[in-house]
Amino acid sequence: MTYLLTALVVLFAVEAAIRLPLFSQVQIITQIPLRVIETIASTTLSDNQKQREILKSSGAIFVAAFKLVALIAIIVAIGLLPAFALAWAIPTERPVLEMLSTWEALFASIVIAMAYVAIRKRLIKSNGETPSQDESEYGPTARMLHSVALGFPPITEASFDINRMIYKRDASTQGPPVFIAGLARAGTTILMRSIYSTGVYRSLTYRDMPFVLMPNIWSKFSSYFRTHRDAEERAHGDRIKVNYDSPEAFEEVFWRTFCQREYIKKDSLRPHEANQEVIEKFRKYVSNVVASAEDKQQLRYLSKNNNNLLRLGTIRKAFPDAVILIPYRDPIQHALSLQTQHERFTKQHDSDPFSLNYMNWLGHHEFGQNHKPFIFPNDKANGERYSPEQTEYWLDIWARTYRHALQNVPQNSFFIGYERLCNEPGDVMNLLFERLGSEPPAEIHQTLQQAPTRDVADLDQNLVSEVHEVYQTLERNSLGYASCSESDR
Repeated sequence: MTYLLTALVVLFAVEAAIRLPLFSQVQIITQIPLRVIETIASTTLSDNQKQREILKSSGAIFVAAFKLVALIAIIVAIGLLPAFALAWAIPTERPVLEMLSTWEALFASIVIAMAYVAIRKRLIKSNGETPSQDESEYGPTARMLHSVALGFPPITEASFDINRMIYKRDASTQGPPVFIAGLARAGTTILMRSIYSTGVYRSLTYRDMPFVLMPNIWSKFSSYFRTHRDAEERAHGDRIKVNYDSPEAFEEVFWRTFCQREYIKKDSLRPHEANQEVIEKFRKYVSNVVASAEDKQQLRYLSKNNNNLLRLGTIRKAFPDAVILIPYRDPIQHALSLQTQHERFTKQHDSDPFSLNYMNWLGHHEFGQNHKPFIFPNDKANGERYSPEQTEYWLDIWARTYRHALQNVPQNSFFIGYERLCNEPGDVMNLLFERLGSEPPAEIHQTLQQAPTRDVADLDQNLVSEVHEVYQTLERNSLGYASCSESDR
């Protein structure tokens, strides 16, 4: 009875939300603070004019919030009416609101809402109609769904627990898992795609979103309304195209859900070691991801997660036989790329607050308004020396990160140079797959193209010498076992 009542509430509430101006009202509220920021930053308005505009905006946000609350109340009432009517016609043992307020009902409502919106969208397309903005890719409906699935920790954790309870058997694999962990812009994506293209690895893809912690349930459920999407260039503007089947770095949602307070600080990301309970959960999670593969063949787990540089010891404890790949890149070119992406995403987050929330939910703090640098033991806060507007800021991050990797990388881990990967793809790939214990892809992926080099003047020469020293140490250990001698460190 609980699920029947939940379904009634969801179907009526979703229809009401689509037909009433709910999402446009949400957009109005999110736009008002942006206007306030623009007013404060304005150099053409006087202080009196700014004060009047801010007061006007305060009144506007109060009115908009009142309208939003009223709309939500109406939508909830529309959803509850048929449920109360059914409960009146067929008496229930428990009050309606008590049944609908359980975690089971809440989770069921999310799943039912997703299914209904997807089916409704497909029916509209089949009838030749054009979906409204509210029903489009990352429109207000999709954004609200991602907000609930990824931005509400109890739901995220509950999705993992439910999936774990239903899928209790561990999956068998063809070999040890592979973890790619390097600074962003080091070639991690092209490396992951080249390995993934062999067809013997299972990695999280965009189809696993937004319920990435329940891959088995979500893969079965989403298969009923699966759609195709042509590959489009990703937000980085780096020629790499993605679609729903592209592998991506979503694993960090697991660590953010269970270990957030241990490593995500106000101004930085810190190294951490997970306890045994979390390690066991991670093993189960990896097993469930592998078991959710469509063709059900035995596959190997493949992960790309930059933040795993903060937990190399934990990864090794969870999977003693895992292969860990740590890509690196010429430090100056790498720093320039990070700086460019930081500027790019900072602008994007200004114009699209959802993209900022999205990056936070995924635990991506590499660049943009939510940027948090890696800070390792005995490091000084990065901002004390340089600012993100300086190339040296990113060079400093590079030096500290790869020095930490050289000193802490576990056995059966390999450093891979981006320049060598692009310039000598055949030789590097053959050696890499020899290390992985599997066959290389038939053809090297076309994205193995080195980005154009750029020049930069007036850098801190002491820092330049420092990063090149670390770079040379990485080069000496490229694709060899990454257990360096003390002299190399």
